[in-house]
Amino acid sequence: MKKRKYQKFSQSQIELLISMNKQGFSNSEIAETLGKTPSQVAQKKNQLGLLKGMAKTSNQEAPSKHKRRWTASEILSLKQMYYKRMMDASQISDELGRTEKSVLNKIRDLEKMPERYEETTLLWGMLKFKYPVR
Repeated sequence: MKKRKYQKFSQSQIELLISMNKQGFSNSEIAETLGKTPSQVAQKKNQLGLLKGMAKTSNQEAPSKHKRRWTASEILSLKQMYYKRMMDASQISDELGRTEKSVLNKIRDLEKMPERYEETTLLWGMLKFKYPVR
């Protein structure tokens, strides 16, 4: 595929992108139809707040680009589930409403820099005392 020079999406291209997205077409299929690259289509879908197979409704806001920070209670729950209950990352992600990658990254951070999470370490120590690991 030859490299295309960037050109703005026209209103008709945006409407076609939305309708094709609703029908479940992939980014590469949409890109081929519109004469764009798949990454341009993905970027435009992100700007429009579209998920695959969904069109943005007028009262729906674009998704936030900011990551959600981990709260102390979530970190504590993660520690309990991972170290005490020996749950795997996919189960933990379902419980906490986080992605599996996010859970794995947080476990890595906990093991790499435990001093960074001192407030949860104090709570964790109290829980260990109250509920000893067998």
